[in-house]
Amino acid sequence: MTQDEIKIISKKLCESTNNGDFEGTWLEFEDVDETQSSFIYDEVLDKIIVDFGTESMTNELADRWEKYCVENEIPIDKILMLNLNARHEREYLHTTQYFLHRCKNILNNKLPYPLAGEYGEGWSYSWNENYGKVDLKSPKEKIFNCLNYHFHLHRDFVWDWLEENNLLKYGFCSYRDRGIELPKGYELEDVYTDLCDWSFGTFNPIVTEKSYFSVITESHHEFSNDDGLLISEKTSKALVSHPFIVTGNYGLLEYLREKGFETYPELFDESYDEEGDSTKRLEIVLENIKRLCEMDETELKKLYDSVIWKVEHNRNVMKEYPTDSLIERLKDKFPIVDGHSKFNGHLSY
Repeated sequence: MTQDEIKIISKKLCESTNNGDFEGTWLEFEDVDETQSSFIYDEVLDKIIVDFGTESMTNELADRWEKYCVENEIPIDKILMLNLNARHEREYLHTTQYFLHRCKNILNNKLPYPLAGEYGEGWSYSWNENYGKVDLKSPKEKIFNCLNYHFHLHRDFVWDWLEENNLLKYGFCSYRDRGIELPKGYELEDVYTDLCDWSFGTFNPIVTEKSYFSVITESHHEFSNDDGLLISEKTSKALVSHPFIVTGNYGLLEYLREKGFETYPELFDESYDEEGDSTKRLEIVLENIKRLCEMDETELKKLYDSVIWKVEHNRNVMKEYPTDSLIERLKDKFPIVDGHSKFNGHLSY
């Protein structure tokens, strides 16, 4: 590609943002200067690379994107989007697993917490090889924890079902968009500040330590029309800290096991991961929670004690999570200088 061709494509994509063509989505482009641009040209691939590594391209949004490119004569074969969707068949998408890499870097002491240094003393919990570590043998106060922030249809379904079945009393439960917070003393004060890291900075060691398992309500679920396969910081945090069950995309557990992580079939009926019907998948997860809440706690503790070794296993797998050859090449091409880089300025890859 010539420099003129790159500039023309970049300009058209920036115009899509200025004109609101993808308003309400995460597809936003900018090209202010050398250090503030959505676009990186890679000579090896002869493509413009756009890093949307914290987002997942669903089929609906991909169709809109492709239609825009056709209508505006943008050669889609000259663009490569980095994104979170691990289940796609579109050649212009490249899966990055941003959050698994970010978690890996935290555990390997390669990602200093944003609060430390510039903003003072920093977080009151470990942001190093001890991130996610709690006393798993600590006495339990609740059966589970289920922490929610933003509205999603599948989260509403989960919350309402737990409420209707009188199960919220068994858990440390919050839903901040509904104004429902944890009891005072069960949340780190740092998460209420504007400076808190929005992803891994929200890990709660208190309720993790004081419950048997975490109920992870992932960001995407087919019940909310979010297809593909997304693994966010929510699942990543649970992997390195606690037994968990997850309301997420179809096949999420299978994907994790393929990467070497352990899941928890001893505690849960994990057939939910294979259920293609999104409502039934949610219901299987919720019936699992109900069964464990009603189980004799002595028996539950025996099961729990028999599987907590998996947390350390998963921490070790996370520390050695495979590198991505494309990401590594771009990191070498655009190194961090004085804390800034055109690529990987967030230090997560």
